Amino acid sequence: MATHHRDPGTRTSVFLFGLSLTLAAAMVSLLIRHAARTPGIADDDMAQEELRGFARERLIALLAYATTTVVGLIAPRVALLAFLVVSVVILLEPLTRSPRQRRSEYKTG
Repeated sequence: MATHHRDPGTRTSVFLFGLSLTLAAAMVSLLIRHAARTPGIADDDMAQEELRGFARERLIALLAYATTTVVGLIAPRVALLAFLVVSVVILLEPLTRSPRQRRSEYKTG
């Protein structure tokens, strides 16, 4: 897609790419929400709260992918850049937590 971003079918390919990312994010979001709502999956209240927080983060990612998919119908190049930004933010988010948060996560685990 990166090498053919000026072809006539760009809008369609960006839309289908965004749709696949959105559907994948929706499945991950549903899985995490189910885990957060099901009693007995988390070991304690802290783990349960972490699951709920992760479910909120996944919902935000889902909304970002869905919005970017719609933007892809109007401005495909902008959408490609936005998909890259959203993906990088999702990957780097765990690294942005403070060292204190990371230490407390490891101590409770």
